Amino acid sequence: MLSIPKRFYFNEPNPNDQSILSELQKTIVNCVYLRHHNGYIRQKWLNTLTSKAYYFTVPYTFQLLGEYIIEIIGDMDDFIDETNIHLFRRFLSDNRKYGTLTKNKMISYWNEYYRFGGNRNIRDYIGKKIFERLENR
Repeated sequence: MLSIPKRFYFNEPNPNDQSILSELQKTIVNCVYLRHHNGYIRQKWLNTLTSKAYYFTVPYTFQLLGEYIIEIIGDMDDFIDETNIHLFRRFLSDNRKYGTLTKNKMISYWNEYYRFGGNRNIRDYIGKKIFERLENR
């Protein structure tokens, strides 16, 4: 069982300190910072994630689909590609309740923040489109 923090509030590491890390270690640091309280920092670390190929990264990145920041969800649309979509589908298959909970959060945030804006129809919302890609095999 993996326990991922909801949010944390400490500073980002010094980039010079990361130069000595292996690719795997950098990927782990990236995953941790996907839980930072600041959405800009979460987005930055998502976009610097060093590997898409590790299954352990999926729970950290998948959580971002259940957030309200549309820019991060848009970046997740780019992040989930043909090289790693099978990992996300496997994660959904292995964690059905969590997948449903995350999808429901995405719908709830769409309803609260985006329904009366440019995304009146849930089918046009990027989060919904991502879940459709993940659920259609």
